[in-house]
Amino acid sequence: MRCAKLAGVIASLTFAASAAHSTPSFVNGDLEAGVSTGWDPMNAVNTPGWTATIGSGGFFPALNLNQSCGGPFGNNNQGCQFGTLGGPRDEPGGGSILAQTIGGFIVGRTYELSWLQSSEFSEVHWVTASIIGAGTLSQNFSSAPYPGGDDFWFSWQTETFTFVADATTLTFQFQSCGTCGFFSEPGVDDFRIAAIGAVPEPATLALLGIGLAGLGFSRRKQ
Repeated sequence: MRCAKLAGVIASLTFAASAAHSTPSFVNGDLEAGVSTGWDPMNAVNTPGWTATIGSGGFFPALNLNQSCGGPFGNNNQGCQFGTLGGPRDEPGGGSILAQTIGGFIVGRTYELSWLQSSEFSEVHWVTASIIGAGTLSQNFSSAPYPGGDDFWFSWQTETFTFVADATTLTFQFQSCGTCGFFSEPGVDDFRIAAIGAVPEPATLALLGIGLAGLGFSRRKQ
């Protein structure tokens, strides 16, 4: 009986460690799972895994095919496809939203959200990123102006948002900042989540379980 209990303790601790090592991730984070014909409003078919709320203008968020893959705009992003978020000019009121709900977070653990971002025009463009759980974290992120000519969404940079999970399930929401610039229609791509800080190895937790179980066994014999 004691051996069975010990085995159960070891198994549960090893499972917990394995779960701790499994970092939550976006479905279709690189926006390559669906098919863009060049410039299409996002939906469940061309952008699986995401919830796209089309703004009042009816154009954004959009899934775009870049020029290197035969599309009309953009280059140098990850893969062939990227998203664009409608700014106040085309989607007034901030109604253009790209969002995804992800489970498996460890409450109290620190994570880093990252994505690629690019400006369309020769001015700084902004994305408002929000993380919604027990509370809401929100921050504006800027991308440098594009280099000019026909190279719309050509220069990409990595944005990062470090946060502490306050719930096991979180919703990540991205939209053009409605108060940051009238022409702000940023490009976005390659959404990722990384856990920050080490967690105990499964073997370490298993040894801890053996030690605790052994301590309990020795106390029962006394």
